Amino acid sequence: MLAVTTRNKLRSPRFFPAMVRAWLHVRQQLSRTPGMVRYITGIAGLTEFYTLTLWESRAAMFNFTAGDGHRQMMWNFTRWSESFWAMRWCPTADALGAWGNTPLAESGCAAEPDDRHASPDWLARSPVMETLAPYIDTAGRPDKRDLNPTMCGVETVLARMVTRSPLDVSRLMRAMHPWRSSPGLLRFALGVGLGECLLVSLWRADGLEDARAWMQFVGEHFPNSWAMRLTAGDYEIGHWNDLRLRQMAAQRMRPLSHSTRPMLQE
Repeated sequence: MLAVTTRNKLRSPRFFPAMVRAWLHVRQQLSRTPGMVRYITGIAGLTEFYTLTLWESRAAMFNFTAGDGHRQMMWNFTRWSESFWAMRWCPTADALGAWGNTPLAESGCAAEPDDRHASPDWLARSPVMETLAPYIDTAGRPDKRDLNPTMCGVETVLARMVTRSPLDVSRLMRAMHPWRSSPGLLRFALGVGLGECLLVSLWRADGLEDARAWMQFVGEHFPNSWAMRLTAGDYEIGHWNDLRLRQMAAQRMRPLSHSTRPMLQE
């Protein structure tokens, strides 16, 4: 299994109705997609939308993203969006609760027998690249090292809560407020969906104890919830308010590459 999170920041609230229609269309497509495990979409404001999708395999995910319907939606997003961010994550066994009737906990990303989908430079060779090009901040086709955030040192905790009324959403927002000031927290978002809420949080390595404490808090205070800690996967596109995990990975790898460089013979 693997997970993909996306954030879409619109240029203006005037695109909100069009984005909601596209958002509902995406949900319909996902519900009919083979290999889809779970999905949730959430609205964090008039210009901010989030999605979380869980997939059985990379092949299933790529078959969906390379489809004509998804490509058409991405083309619209390039006209509506100020910024776009998508990130792949590898699930861990650190999870609590159940999503529906099924507990979801795994260790590592799904194995993919097809080498075409296993390479981090898949995006550069994908037809989807044409519509995502405005969000790639590298010249020409991106090098796979620029897209690979695996070694960024950042993890995510994703959570899904059942909310039956606006009062449930209000209670959830109040409960989450203190956690937004945690020192190790890089980004936090709460997206309101259809009878459910999506929480996306990004944590630095020095904040993982807080991340686990946050998961325990979720389980104790919201019985109908599901939460999981995930590690960075092998591609990221765009940015979340100028945060690029692939750049963090490159900065962490730079000292390592210098330290492992062979000594020159005198």
